[in-house]
Amino acid sequence: MKKIDSHQHFWDPAGKRSPWSYGWLDEPQHAPINRSFLPSDLAPLLDANEIEGSVFVQAQHHLEETRWALQMAEENNFLRGVVGYVDLQAPELEDQLDEFTGSQWFKGIRHIVQDEPDDEFLLQPSVLNGLKALSRRSLPFDLLLQPRHLEMLPRLAAELPDLQMVINHCAKPDLSNHDTDSWHLKFAKLSEFENLNCKISGLVTEADWTGWTIDELRPIFDTALQTFGPNRLLYGSDWPVCTLAATYDEVFQSAITLTAGLSSSEQADIFGHNAIRFYGL
Repeated sequence: MKKIDSHQHFWDPAGKRSPWSYGWLDEPQHAPINRSFLPSDLAPLLDANEIEGSVFVQAQHHLEETRWALQMAEENNFLRGVVGYVDLQAPELEDQLDEFTGSQWFKGIRHIVQDEPDDEFLLQPSVLNGLKALSRRSLPFDLLLQPRHLEMLPRLAAELPDLQMVINHCAKPDLSNHDTDSWHLKFAKLSEFENLNCKISGLVTEADWTGWTIDELRPIFDTALQTFGPNRLLYGSDWPVCTLAATYDEVFQSAITLTAGLSSSEQADIFGHNAIRFYGL
């Protein structure tokens, strides 16, 4: 089974290789990950779990981070793709896309929607125009959302039927407070939109960091599986953010456990084939 980690990050605040700020890393609860995480740190973790490659996903709204990630992809064979940042509302958006699509490693765009004060940010005309530019270029879009955004998502998916999108971290259900009833109801309504996909990622950090269990994660996975089926789910570690609650091995093994009841071909889709297809790896 070919395995791909569809969601991981790098940053280097200590080494000053990141000339931009990750302000959220300065929050006290994030102190354990407020240090450098680089390809040399991830490579042995992938090897230990027989994962062939990974996809870097942006963590800051900065063009230089995308340029830095593309350079790392040139230098590290296991990096199969970069999901970067562009300014979806900028007059020079097409120029930014022209620059990045010149790299074979540039595979998609993400915007940190959860930090936008407007819950319907993605439906603003200027943003929709930017997303349509991605659609014209067949560039997929990563959706970093929270449960409050799920009511907006059907309108977005209907407005952009040709734009392939993937929900990161199952839209972050509130596992730590055991408040997921409305999440299940809203999430299940997304099944009809063929341009929506979902990453099974980031769940351990939405639960109690010191006491999460597989039994807590299973209902979220089951709803995601029922909503999208095994052909639209992608495994991702969310490393190094996941290390706030679990080791890389624990996150991977939790995904293995959650998918144990599926066929070998369905597991192969979730752990690799779907990421290869979605991102064109």
